[in-house]
Amino acid sequence: MLQSLPLPPSNKHSNNTSGQTPDSGGTTTPFSHSPLWRYTLALDKALPAPYARTNYFESFADALRWAVSHMTHPGGLGAYSRGWKECQGQVELVRVLLEGVIWPAGGRCDGKLNGSEGVRVG
Repeated sequence: MLQSLPLPPSNKHSNNTSGQTPDSGGTTTPFSHSPLWRYTLALDKALPAPYARTNYFESFADALRWAVSHMTHPGGLGAYSRGWKECQGQVELVRVLLEGVIWPAGGRCDGKLNGSEGVRVG
């Protein structure tokens, strides 16, 4: 299944720096196309969702969604998703890389806004 992912295209657009890592050619590569991400995909037995097979971008996006769920739900993914262990490498890699960035307060969201009144229509 993971072998069916397409090879990543060459990325020579160095002006887009979001989520990118430097490659040996002096340009940048999206993290979803990095050797570390591809290696992690190859080690796991499954992807979080069928759509993750579309390409490396989508595989990373689904792993990010699962990692956020794993960090925010009591008991993590194991509390409600039987097959998550087959994607554990992807989930853990994303968690390790982004937990301190997304939740600098040690795994808790520290930027939640107070709720407000609903917006009336019409």
